[in-house]
Amino acid sequence: MADESSDQAGYPEWTSLEKKRGLDPLGMQTTSVALYQQLVPGISNVTLRVRYYGLYAWLADWYARNVGTTSVDDWCRYLRRTEALYALVAQHAGNEQGIAGSRWAKRALNVPGDVIEFSSATDRADGLPQYLKQKFGAYGAAYGSQLLEIGVLEIIKNGEHELPVPSAHLGDAVAQAFANEVGAAGVLFLEAMNSGRINRAALAQLHPLLPSRIGQDSAERKLYEDMLFGRGQLPDEGAQDRARTLRLVLRIGAEYEAKLNPDLVRWTLYAPHRHDDTPLQPIGRLDDEQAFHWQVYQANDLLHACYEALLRYTLDVLGSQPSG
Repeated sequence: MADESSDQAGYPEWTSLEKKRGLDPLGMQTTSVALYQQLVPGISNVTLRVRYYGLYAWLADWYARNVGTTSVDDWCRYLRRTEALYALVAQHAGNEQGIAGSRWAKRALNVPGDVIEFSSATDRADGLPQYLKQKFGAYGAAYGSQLLEIGVLEIIKNGEHELPVPSAHLGDAVAQAFANEVGAAGVLFLEAMNSGRINRAALAQLHPLLPSRIGQDSAERKLYEDMLFGRGQLPDEGAQDRARTLRLVLRIGAEYEAKLNPDLVRWTLYAPHRHDDTPLQPIGRLDDEQAFHWQVYQANDLLHACYEALLRYTLDVLGSQPSG
């Protein structure tokens, strides 16, 4: 008698059908990610607005002073409420790019009613519409690791908890500068976040918190610049690498006198020439060494494209065979 499992012949036990989503399901970009994190530590391709660094420092400071519990669930609740309210304010103001949860906020603002109960979309899994699936929101998906890397937040390893707090050498100053800049709007924001609800009319009063509202001559803006270039405070280990990369970006902007875009920066650093084949002028040994490191990064990325094309070709050939 045939074994019940005989109809499974040819199907290895270690394979199964999984519905994977994403741009890199095989993890082929891992080395590229590791390389660029060494070249521009504290910043990533998903940390799109620098004011989030101040927002999270300010929130962590408020949480430590006013909530103070070491519960991860409590921290997540306030974290997600803050991000959701921030998205509502940004969507209400319009023309704010790079804000997490913008699509959710647009849907929430289209629901009739004067009061938006946003806590129902952040605190409970059954909240509709749901604000971001990630438990730690945009903080966990994008900003948290970079805030720790750049030294705005730190986790005190005392065995009591692993919640982030503003660092004494940088985070406290960032949190205070943010608070000073947003003023009374910050107080209103925290009250709304704490209650989990906001009147639509009050959203306009919160516009000063948005990324585009950083004062050009403010202490907050100057602090962000110092943070990115590793000036003035105890620098994180990657501050000099980050500063060299940023100087290269500024150098390319000065060369072209045009709006920068990722392709322009990457290909110019890979050459390193202008589009008219004019070589970039040397700007210093260390910065030029950094440019070479970006050449290595770009070559590595191009190789991945070749590997993926070869993999696709191999799979197409195997797929044409009855046995696979």
